[in-house]
Amino acid sequence: MTNSASFCLTSIFVLPDPHPPVSVQALAERLVRKYGVGTVPVGRWTLDHRLLRSTPATVEDKTRPRFVQLLTVSSLRAGSTFVSVSALRQSQHQQQSQQKGTAQDSDAQPMVIAIPTQQTEAYYGLLAAKFGALWTARPGLHVLNGVTYNVGEFVVRLGELRQPGTGQTGVRGIVVSVEVAESPETQREAAGRGMKGEAPGEGENSGASGSRNEVEERDAGALHADGEGGKSDYEERLEESRKAIRDVWNLFEVEGAREAWSGSSASTGWERTVEQVRTWCEALRFRV
Repeated sequence: MTNSASFCLTSIFVLPDPHPPVSVQALAERLVRKYGVGTVPVGRWTLDHRLLRSTPATVEDKTRPRFVQLLTVSSLRAGSTFVSVSALRQSQHQQQSQQKGTAQDSDAQPMVIAIPTQQTEAYYGLLAAKFGALWTARPGLHVLNGVTYNVGEFVVRLGELRQPGTGQTGVRGIVVSVEVAESPETQREAAGRGMKGEAPGEGENSGASGSRNEVEERDAGALHADGEGGKSDYEERLEESRKAIRDVWNLFEVEGAREAWSGSSASTGWERTVEQVRTWCEALRFRV
């Protein structure tokens, strides 16, 4: 079975309020009260987020702004800071071409690169000082002492968002991250369910197992076999995981959160990291 059939969903909930209606401690207590001994604290986590917004060309410029974001999260690839840059704006010619079906979607995903964390200050300083006419720096955010819990199949991170250099008065909100990864056992079970629907000649007595590509395609097809209502087995599992994440968030009984959810792609490695970076950046871009 190929790894491309697995998924890892991340959802970020941000309460962008200098006076949040609930504290991190209260959220942790609600989590423990709900799941009891199944709530296992596994350590601390940190976050640093820098945001720069494109400077309008004129006072009347109503073009949608672009953003450069620098993100460092201790749970994402240790030693790396990620730089997310909004896609280029379309020119009038490109917009006309798109209407004719010859151009890329205007809502293209931001480009993401990684730099060593020790170069973050120098990189940010370069953008703010040398390119200040193009990019306007917005207040930064960090989480210095967040808490992480394993709750069954979920990893839940809670943290207080603060503006650097403002001391105890710099609270800007609360952030909650809920992550769920499909276990290898679940993937194998799903593959088994799919393989039961094989056509004659494709089962155990079919002779040779085929080439590596044929085996991978067969396994992928098994994982995506149609389930109830025409949905593939993979889509059903994905939907169930999203509902489960929503249930975890709802137990906190907090309204008014800004939400960002990772996509449903079954990518691995760098692509999966990029997907998580984009989700974090989307959630933290509330102070534009």
